[in-house]
Amino acid sequence: LVRGVELETRHYSKGADKGSGVFIGGSCGRLLRSLCLSSSGTLLQAVLRRCSNEEGQVRYDWCSEIDTTLKDDDFGGSLGEILETELLHQIVNIFKHFVVENDMGQVAKSILHCLDLQSQLDGTVGTCAPRSFHADLLTLAAFILSQEEKSSEESFNPVFNVHGIHTLLSSFTLLSDCAIGSNSSTGAGNDSGLGSMGDDMRLVLCRGLARAFVSSSSKVGEVPPRFGGQRAVGKLRSTQLLRLGPAEQQGLVDAMLDPCL
Repeated sequence: LVRGVELETRHYSKGADKGSGVFIGGSCGRLLRSLCLSSSGTLLQAVLRRCSNEEGQVRYDWCSEIDTTLKDDDFGGSLGEILETELLHQIVNIFKHFVVENDMGQVAKSILHCLDLQSQLDGTVGTCAPRSFHADLLTLAAFILSQEEKSSEESFNPVFNVHGIHTLLSSFTLLSDCAIGSNSSTGAGNDSGLGSMGDDMRLVLCRGLARAFVSSSSKVGEVPPRFGGQRAVGKLRSTQLLRLGPAEQQGLVDAMLDPCL
């Protein structure tokens, strides 16, 4: 497939001002994109089921071999411009760091890379992962945030910073809005892919945002107390947020969102 894409690129760029980009409109390009997309989806499902058994390892080895072939090939390096090949690379990293190495920081980076907006080959702006992947990636992110919330450590850096949580919330809002629009026009059920987890996921993301704000504020200095005069936002550690009551948590979030800060 790589050789086919290379030949198609040379053929269609000959005698025309098509730049140095990879041509992906041919049959080989479409097949390669389809292969990377389907392989990524299969491996992501294995991640969600935390398949560390032989089945998960076989899927990982298969996808890892494709990813390595694309990266090591003389022409394959140019295929990094194709979003589907980059998606496969990120999903392979997610499986490796989540199932094998248990490195949640690297998992978070790959999730955000899949959901962050970036330029595409046709000049438009979109995400590396298609919308059909967003619900599964958000489910994985929510699981990581839930485990982080249960942590007994007194001081740690959240795996998702403020920008990261904003990216997750943007994707979550997009899925929710699409589901609302679909329901209002067709009367169908929830089409966001989140199912009944939507409300729980929103709460997990909002709590993650609060922890990210606390962690960020503690790095830039103290912030004057804004809720009852008993605590300063800048002195709070991430896990101490969980010890506050609902009213204090709301006051803390209001203080961090205060424009005067």
